Amino acid sequence: MVAMTIALTHIALLRAVNVGGTGLLPMARLRELAQQLGFAQVRTLLASGNLIFESELSSAAAASRLTQALATEMGKPVEVVMRRPAELDELLAANPFPDAASNRLLATLFNADPLPSQRRVLAQKAERLHWGERVLWIDYREGMADSKLRLPDLPEASRGTARNLNTLRKLQLAVQGQALG
Repeated sequence: MVAMTIALTHIALLRAVNVGGTGLLPMARLRELAQQLGFAQVRTLLASGNLIFESELSSAAAASRLTQALATEMGKPVEVVMRRPAELDELLAANPFPDAASNRLLATLFNADPLPSQRRVLAQKAERLHWGERVLWIDYREGMADSKLRLPDLPEASRGTARNLNTLRKLQLAVQGQALG
């Protein structure tokens, strides 16, 4: 009997990667890298390091390969936060601020939960904060521009990557194969 392997859908969220500035990585190049690693059904969403692909590898193994390839490509380490589609669904269902404006609600995602001692974050103005499993939700109720809260103030922020609720919902739709308008 031949063992069958099943391709799993993965969502990779890259930290500090964009089409300009210090983390320049065009999404076409990111797709090429993913395909060179043997990933299938490779797609990107927006120009901020959102990668969807299929692989027979576990999330940890896929992340390791992608991290190594990105370090070579970028000449520096690039944090890759992984989620499976069911985990994204659970994340969105657990939104602690359903009344928040979707463009002002950020989820900073981590591969592992920060230690309780690293969860010292205080709202600086009118922000609302909530720690969930491998996520810090921040509702910037009055907007991010005037906020005094900065994620670099968090020591663990360098191991995570933030996406607003709009982007997370678009990722969910993309994974489900729905066209984005």
